[in-house]
Amino acid sequence: HMLSRKDMEKFQVLKRYLHKNEISAALSMRVMHNAQHALMETQRFMEESRVELLNIISEPLRAELHFELYAPVLAVHPFFRCFIDACPQVMTKLCHKAMSQLLVSTGDVLFMPGEVPSPPRMFFVCSGELSYHYVNGAVVYVQAGQWLSEAVLWASWTHQGMLKAASDCRLVLLDANIFVHLSEVFDHDFDVRKYARTFVECMNKGLFDPSDLPYREDSDEIMEVISALQTVRETQTLLVPDSSHSKLLRRSSSQSLASSHTNSMLSEDMWAGQRKSVLMVTPTNGARQFASNGQTYW
Repeated sequence: HMLSRKDMEKFQVLKRYLHKNEISAALSMRVMHNAQHALMETQRFMEESRVELLNIISEPLRAELHFELYAPVLAVHPFFRCFIDACPQVMTKLCHKAMSQLLVSTGDVLFMPGEVPSPPRMFFVCSGELSYHYVNGAVVYVQAGQWLSEAVLWASWTHQGMLKAASDCRLVLLDANIFVHLSEVFDHDFDVRKYARTFVECMNKGLFDPSDLPYREDSDEIMEVISALQTVRETQTLLVPDSSHSKLLRRSSSQSLASSHTNSMLSEDMWAGQRKSVLMVTPTNGARQFASNGQTYW
């Protein structure tokens, strides 16, 4: 991307600032690189804050907009695929209130082992690559379409390793406190607590690697719970009053429990997590893995 004259002037100002404050050459280079990356990402994905008219459209409409933006990112996770399908009204609110984006540059450290996150947030990788460093020296690389630190949603969590950007990255963050609040204030039949209990039990039993890394999707116990949640969703019955009597209507998973208004605004392929997010960039190389002690963690 070619820099405009105005952008070049901004970089000159930044360069002078770093020089006058005697910032080291190594750090100055990282700051300049980060600024360039942020500028290019801003040109590639127009930030919401730059669109003035979005501030005056109705909040329900902005909530729909945020759902279309963030639901496909969340849908890479099996639990959230089910949650989107079962409770689009909850997930619309969640995407509106609890989601944010973060740009990081090569070398940036997002958290350290022993750090208690404040606020606690789950990470979804949309582009780039991050390295997760165990305290024993093992390293695992995480790429687009993967997530980190899910445990913050279900337990009081302390980060178990260091997360560092191995390249320039775009991340989507889910605020755990807002997630818990919104899951509780809505009246819905999707059993979030059942999944949460199973997740914590698997962690305590040692069935999961006790780290910030995502679990394998062939983890039997957790996938059985997700399958059960989906089955309940598919066979759920609603008592619908008739003019003279009540009758049971069975709804399939492709039908919404939300209002007809919600039905009209959310497409089926969105619920199923099939819509591709413009934020998500598929990595060109396969996921790398490396463990200095010879173990495989992925």
